[in-house]
Amino acid sequence: MVGYSLDVDYALALDVCYGIEEEGCLPEMFEFKNISDISDVTSMAAQLLNRSLTGVAVSIYAGEAEIHCVELKDERSLLRVFSESLSDYRRLGKNAARYLKNKKLEII
Repeated sequence: MVGYSLDVDYALALDVCYGIEEEGCLPEMFEFKNISDISDVTSMAAQLLNRSLTGVAVSIYAGEAEIHCVELKDERSLLRVFSESLSDYRRLGKNAARYLKNKKLEII
């Protein structure tokens, strides 16, 4: 499950999906409107986790992306990336899928 705001470069969201696919999982994308600041990302992540059958979601907003999972409490993220590099976003997607498959995460 990949959620992104309207002000995010669509290529970044696609690269997260490509990383998920490289690990053999199928991504699902959601575009969120009315995201005005980073505090809204927490709300966006909660919505993604509620929709996700896997319990893993990636949120993207303004040069920042996070992996969220239902096992973590208090709206914490599993992994956070501050970058505009497509390769970093692809690795983030791979790590989301690797977490789902209970594999070791790669360093970003």
